[in-house]
Amino acid sequence: MKTKHIVLPLFILLLFSCAGSKNISLEKSDWKIISGNWTLDEYTYIGNGKSLEWATLTSLEKLPKNYSIELDVNMLDGSLFELMLNLNQDEYLRAYLYTIENALKIGRGRFDETNTERPGGGSTFIEKPIEIQNNTWYNVKVKLYKDNLSIFIDDVLIIDKQIAKYELNNPGYLGLITNGKTIVKNLA
Repeated sequence: MKTKHIVLPLFILLLFSCAGSKNISLEKSDWKIISGNWTLDEYTYIGNGKSLEWATLTSLEKLPKNYSIELDVNMLDGSLFELMLNLNQDEYLRAYLYTIENALKIGRGRFDETNTERPGGGSTFIEKPIEIQNNTWYNVKVKLYKDNLSIFIDDVLIIDKQIAKYELNNPGYLGLITNGKTIVKNLA
């Protein structure tokens, strides 16, 4: 009888721990280049944007309501790398590394697919100082579970915040934006 009491909670814990993971397709056919130049090779994406023409790439597969995303990123030049989370028509939750202000920022993004110069961007409502440098690899983990957003940089929790009040937690798509040359690999 004691075995049932131990096994059942462990099984439930296993189910919940797997429910938030998302396998992101790495196939070229599952992504759309919106602007700039992107090279997609097996496990590596290279974005070449400029200050007046950001490189923007969006997934064609919708993210689930709860998810976890992990990637390694290196901004070789430029000042911004942005994850567009829950992209829904023209709005998204933006999480971006910004070298000019040495910060990880979260905000409300506005998306205009017809604007090839700067299709993304928007306001900021959370900002955490963190040393961000060009030519440096960063491991980024984003977890969204039941309106709680957690972001880790190199396994250090930087942001852990409830986001329900911002109304940006509806399921949507994933996008990547850079205003310079950025390498993204191991996206999962």
